[in-house]
Amino acid sequence: MKLWTFLVLPILALSLLPASHGQAATCTNSAQQVEQIQLPCLGFENQWLIRTINEYATPDLKAQLEKDFAEQEQLRKEWRHSLAFRKHKEALEKQHPSLHQGNSAKVGEILKQVQEGKLNIPQAQQKLQALHHHHQGIKHGLHRSLRQLKEAAANKDRTAVQAALKDLDQKIKTSNQRLKSKISSNS
Repeated sequence: MKLWTFLVLPILALSLLPASHGQAATCTNSAQQVEQIQLPCLGFENQWLIRTINEYATPDLKAQLEKDFAEQEQLRKEWRHSLAFRKHKEALEKQHPSLHQGNSAKVGEILKQVQEGKLNIPQAQQKLQALHHHHQGIKHGLHRSLRQLKEAAANKDRTAVQAALKDLDQKIKTSNQRLKSKISSNS
C-alpha cells in the first residue's frame, strides 16, 4: 500500500494537476439539467474523471460507476482497518525500506517544488520516475484504462470514452472482488 501511496498516487496526481483546477461543471442538455455523479472516494485531484463521466457516460453507466466506486471506497476502508493489512504493510516496508524511508521525503519535496512553481509537471514526473525507476513500466490494469480514457476524452471521441469508461468499470469490479476475497480470507 505504501508503494501505491509513494509511487503511483503522486505520479497520477501530478499528471492530473493541470486538468484539476476548478470544480466539475454542470452539464446542460437543452434547458434540462443533467444529473451529476457524486463519487466520495475521488478527491479534488480526480475532478477530470467526474467531469468525463458526467459528460460522456449514459445514465445507467453513471449509476453503475457510482455504485462501484462507493463499494470500492467501503471495501478499502474495511481492508485498511484489518490486521492482515497491517501485516502486509509491515512486510512491504521490510522488503523495500529505502522506498519508505528516504523517498517519502523526496516525494514531498518534489510536490512542494511544484506547488511553489519551481518545477513544472513534466519535470516533476521525471524526478518521481527517477526515484522509482524500477516501476516505470506500469502499463496494465487501472492505469491503462485511465490513460485510454484521458486520451479519448482529449480527442472528444464519445464512443472511445464510453468504451474506456466501461473498461474502467470492469477494472473497478475486479478490484472490488479482489478486495472482498482478501477481506473474507483474513477474517
